Amino acid sequence: MTSEVSASIKIAQLMCSRLCHDLVSPVGAVNAAVELLGDEDDDGNTGETDNEVLRLLARSASEASSRLAFFRAAFGDGGGPDVKIRCDDLAKLAQGAIGGGKISVQWLADGVDSLPNLAGQLVLILALTASEALPRGGIVSVRIQRMDEGLGIACSAEGPGASLKESISSVLSGSGSPDQLSARDVTALYGYLLAMSVDTSIETSSDEGAIMLAILLP
Repeated sequence: MTSEVSASIKIAQLMCSRLCHDLVSPVGAVNAAVELLGDEDDDGNTGETDNEVLRLLARSASEASSRLAFFRAAFGDGGGPDVKIRCDDLAKLAQGAIGGGKISVQWLADGVDSLPNLAGQLVLILALTASEALPRGGIVSVRIQRMDEGLGIACSAEGPGASLKESISSVLSGSGSPDQLSARDVTALYGYLLAMSVDTSIETSSDEGAIMLAILLP
């Protein structure tokens, strides 16, 4: 029992570290922009500077808001397992938190309008994990499809040097340990635990310049 408690505490600590790490940059930029707005140049003419700072402020605030919304949906309680999440909303969350810059997000939900909360969380976690397999950017593709066996979810990442870290592969296969994890890996562990809670698993595969994560929810 003591070891289980220690593992739970470790996972909670890593999760907090991960979320704080991903939020500190845009929140810090917002703070810096606010400080700059309070500074006037020697002539008191701050028009052009203020416009640039306001653009920085708006961009950073939007980034922080997008990440918070994504984290709340992916890792929060979300109102319970019976709550449904629209696939369009999931796509917007993924695009807001993952897309932009060097990574683009492609989304296809074949005849699926909404998902149970847990399935929606797994979609977001797989998309996040796939995006982190792209060190130099690329495309994250998400596909959701109902099949005879259940609900199929697949996320692929394609780009130069695309690969899953060994620690994340171990976590997704169930052979990882919280003691060996970093804050960057813990979100994959959370996805693994969610999948285990409904008696399924996350499958991984890779090819040159591409990786695939897939799950079948009964």
